[in-house]
Amino acid sequence: MPGRIRRLRKLLYASLLVFFLLSCRDSRKEPEPLALSGSWYGILEGKFEKVDRVRTLATTALLPWTVQARVAAIASRKDKIYLAVNGHGIAAVKISNPGEPEFHYYYDPLIFKYRTMTTLIPYEDFLLCHLYFNKLLNTVGEESLKIQGISLIRLFPEDDIYQFVSLPFQEEHPDWESVGFLPENPDRFYLEWKYTDREETLFQYSRFSSPEMAEEPTDKLAFRRAYNFRDINGENIPPGLKSLFQTAIRSLSSKKLEPSFHFLIRTEDDPLVSRYEYHPAGFTQSNDIRLYTLRIVRQRDSFYLLLPRGLILKSGQESGLIESYELPPLPEGFRYTDLFITGNTMLAAWEQSRFTQVGAAGFYLASNPSPG
Repeated sequence: MPGRIRRLRKLLYASLLVFFLLSCRDSRKEPEPLALSGSWYGILEGKFEKVDRVRTLATTALLPWTVQARVAAIASRKDKIYLAVNGHGIAAVKISNPGEPEFHYYYDPLIFKYRTMTTLIPYEDFLLCHLYFNKLLNTVGEESLKIQGISLIRLFPEDDIYQFVSLPFQEEHPDWESVGFLPENPDRFYLEWKYTDREETLFQYSRFSSPEMAEEPTDKLAFRRAYNFRDINGENIPPGLKSLFQTAIRSLSSKKLEPSFHFLIRTEDDPLVSRYEYHPAGFTQSNDIRLYTLRIVRQRDSFYLLLPRGLILKSGQESGLIESYELPPLPEGFRYTDLFITGNTMLAAWEQSRFTQVGAAGFYLASNPSPG
């Protein structure tokens, strides 16, 4: 009998220990994300209109992502946010009151119709925009373009005018398109040129210096190096940013799939993005490779990372503590694509996507509850 009592006692102690450990684990559960409240804006005939629900725009016709009206790039200059809208031009948003933003449209169908916009870089007096005509993913042939040979243009918002930037390579090769554009710094850019016809596809590369308006030939390796991807485990990376990388990787990985990641970081006072990458072991031999491109905004000493379903992860520069915010859920087939933060304003671009096609598109506007 005493032996049986001792066994029962051990079993009771073990049960209490398990209960205690489970209770501790539950008490350490991460807090629920803070829901962000704001307003939906959809693109209707090129203009941004406030809508009650994104689902009401789901009947928008699907078009190739290269020509569909969507938020293709974002930048800020002075007191405005500028949005590159495929097929139309550049739209300016002034946020005096988050609930009632003011829009101004710098649209020109002769320049932008059927073209893909990729990059906006703000300068003191103008914004530089890269765009190109995608021959393979388009709804018209190149002969439909009213103006040929456009790759870089400057918008002078105060004068409400566009100015073409003449590139020597394009002047000599009007049948080529600059499908790739990589800023090395605000004054020097790498360009990838592509020629396509029914028989062949060719590529060439150049580097353009805007102060001297000079261009020199380069090669594919130099172009790729201009991406300047850094390893997420490299030196001199703030601990808070490393924690953000690791949290995002864990949240989008599973036992069945370990994806690769590109992290693009935008800083308030820097017009160019910095890039980091992560690839799981053996990914080059894998038959099922998935790549996530995630956007991060650095505001002072804080980093904000946007996940595709609308969860925003925030970390400090030195702290590994992660805060989270939640944008409103999108309907099936929709996803958030980009995040921009300036002052107390958060702007998250979204779109309806299906393979290479996009339907409805727009952005969600909210206040930043915890500015960095």
